[in-house]
Amino acid sequence: MKTQLKSTMLLLCFILLAVGGCNKNKNAADKEHEKVITVREKPDLVMLPYTGKISPAQVVTVTSPEEGVVSKMNFRYGQEVASKQLLLALNSVKLETDFHEAVSNFLKAKDRYLISQTNFAGSNELYKEKIISRQEFTNEKSQHENDELAYIDAKFKLEKILEYVPGFDKSIEKINLNDIKHIERIFSTSMEDLVIKAPAAGIVLFPVQVKTEEGAGELVVGSEIKKGQALLSIGDLNGITVDFQVNEADINRVKPGQTVVVSTSGAHSVTLTGHVKSIAVQAKNSRGGNESASFPATAYVEKITPEQREFIRVGMSAKVTVKIPGKSEIMIPIAAIKSEKGKRWVVIVDASGKRIDREVNTGHTTLSDVVITQGLKAGDKIVVHDGQTSDVEENDD
Repeated sequence: MKTQLKSTMLLLCFILLAVGGCNKNKNAADKEHEKVITVREKPDLVMLPYTGKISPAQVVTVTSPEEGVVSKMNFRYGQEVASKQLLLALNSVKLETDFHEAVSNFLKAKDRYLISQTNFAGSNELYKEKIISRQEFTNEKSQHENDELAYIDAKFKLEKILEYVPGFDKSIEKINLNDIKHIERIFSTSMEDLVIKAPAAGIVLFPVQVKTEEGAGELVVGSEIKKGQALLSIGDLNGITVDFQVNEADINRVKPGQTVVVSTSGAHSVTLTGHVKSIAVQAKNSRGGNESASFPATAYVEKITPEQREFIRVGMSAKVTVKIPGKSEIMIPIAAIKSEKGKRWVVIVDASGKRIDREVNTGHTTLSDVVITQGLKAGDKIVVHDGQTSDVEENDD
């Protein structure tokens, strides 16, 4: 009998030790999955989602300086080009006529200016010696200034047309009316095709807001071009803009400068951070009288990396999330909240390291956080389980 009792007591002791060990292991495991964080106030963000289309941050439109016919194309739409790269050539009879006229006007204006400069220098000396009257000096000065302006204007027009004339450069400005042989060579030289180069580096796009009769605006060899016609656009994809529509219910909440998150569509989604660049003050016309008004807005992302550019295409759809900050509130991870029988509490860690349950009142929640309306203050330290610390500060202790 005594032996049986002794065996039973030994068995009970073993069970108690085992249970104690399990609890100890359980507590140790629980602590491995919890962190102590410091409570802070943070702005309550309202997220407004929209959709839009991606465009380059900056677009330069290339126009034709003269009428002509496309004789050569050195690009494809969507291709990346370097600054000053040859884009296309135009066969232009008008260019040759305008070039000869610009050279002729420049030489005449230059000759008049040089003569006027000499005359004015002489008149200035005569006036100093009081040989001529002030009126004569003033007339000579006025004539000299007029001739100088005419020369500057003719020089500007010649330099402008020289940008498109192959085989000639600014050295042509060194000749004068006495250089007969040089002038004859200029006027007898058969004009080559007008060349058009890229004014900036970027992606070749269809002309912005330009419609042809065919509607595409696409150039091919043989296309007839008018003077001033938009030929193509070059977009800078080092940054992007996204045009989207803000409904009238949100128009007074969305403001320039607010942070936006832009997410592209497709298998290789890219997430970028930017800001609201502009919002229209006038609503876009709606098709039906019962439709709510919408206001055009633009989001701007200043810089994207070469790696991100690999997955971004002009015209592709993108999600635009506008972050609207609200008042600062105490927000903690949802994982820190415990609840039972309608009551909610958190575990506080006091200055001595002791853990205390404290009842709290909660407000609205986000995907990861909950607002605490009563029971906590900034600086309190609380226990969070499952390693979910949201964006509050983790305790360094």
